[in-house]
Amino acid sequence: MNGAAKDVSAALDLAQRAAKRSDPYSLFIMGLLYENGVGVTKDLDKAIDYYKSSAAYGFQKAQGNLDYLGYKPPARSTAPARECRTVAQEFLD
Repeated sequence: MNGAAKDVSAALDLAQRAAKRSDPYSLFIMGLLYENGVGVTKDLDKAIDYYKSSAAYGFQKAQGNLDYLGYKPPARSTAPARECRTVAQEFLD
């Protein structure tokens, strides 16, 4: 293994360990690695998962990468909120 490959392998190992502890920057880095296939097999689904996790902690660059990749979060259902209001209204009546 040459020096550059060792560096990528070491960086990947460090990023994976930090990402397991939910470090937003490391989650973002893991997304970059998977998006670009650096040290891992390129996998856009995994990249998006890492970016979503990072963005959930407020890491704006991760959200920017999600936007760039065209990721759209699934539409949220309003049914539970309507159901809660109906139950609350019935209780109050």
